[in-house]
Amino acid sequence: MSDPGRARQRLLPRWVLLVALLPGLLALLPQGYGVYKQAPPGRVFLGFRHAVKDHASYMGLAKSAARHGGVTIRNPYTTEPHDGRMVMLHLLAVGQLSAITGLSQLFAWYALGALAAWIFFLLAWRVVVAMIEAPRWRRVTYLLICFGGGLEWPLFLAEGSALTTYARAQPATSLHSYWTMFGAAQMPMWLAGYALVLCAFLLALRRPRLMVQLLGGGLLLLAAFWTHPYTGLAALPVLGLLGVLPMLAPLWRWKLPDGYEVRAYLPLVGTVLIAAAGIGAFAWWARQDPVYA
Repeated sequence: MSDPGRARQRLLPRWVLLVALLPGLLALLPQGYGVYKQAPPGRVFLGFRHAVKDHASYMGLAKSAARHGGVTIRNPYTTEPHDGRMVMLHLLAVGQLSAITGLSQLFAWYALGALAAWIFFLLAWRVVVAMIEAPRWRRVTYLLICFGGGLEWPLFLAEGSALTTYARAQPATSLHSYWTMFGAAQMPMWLAGYALVLCAFLLALRRPRLMVQLLGGGLLLLAAFWTHPYTGLAALPVLGLLGVLPMLAPLWRWKLPDGYEVRAYLPLVGTVLIAAAGIGAFAWWARQDPVYA
């Protein structure tokens, strides 16, 4: 019979469910400001405040995914015949959601972005719980993760102030810092990829059966690569080092690695190697298409 106290402890607290929503929703404020300030037909907000060319390219790929169906995406920016071997799961979801519901791709992009941010910050809480024992410091750490940086969006609300004048003189990337969790909430592909990486990390912390760890974790990391390649590739050395360094730590003291440490961390290293092999196999297959290469 299960312990009710332990069951309640496993659930996400209500305040976490609410707080996790805020970064993704607040990240929409600059876009809402753009819609508010537009003056058609001469001045129209296109939906993005930074990396506009990149996002316009993403919208084209999402439209291609909706038009052709399937898991892979054809490159719409070439007339050369090709199979279409790109796999971008978030863009595929945006295109399919738009096609099924009839909603605009821009709405689908931001709706799925808010959902990805919510899932990511919920998973971030689970990581905090796994790493920190004291409840007070769990809360402090989690709030810092959610709101500790990238809060430049209030500058857009200070119409006519000196801060607003300064903000508009800065490059767009400095207004929505890519290198903070809050700013990253405006990059749905990043957060969706991060969420999959956190799933792989949390799976490793649970120490499941070996095959579940290797195959489940490897597929999650491969899916992270297919969601945002840079995120997937960056996760491999980070998780790999998390597994390798504890095993090699005794060598600094001129001792052999402890058998328990090796058994505990070797599955994580194996997961990374399986994911790397999967990415390599996919890259080889995809490069058989001359347009992709």
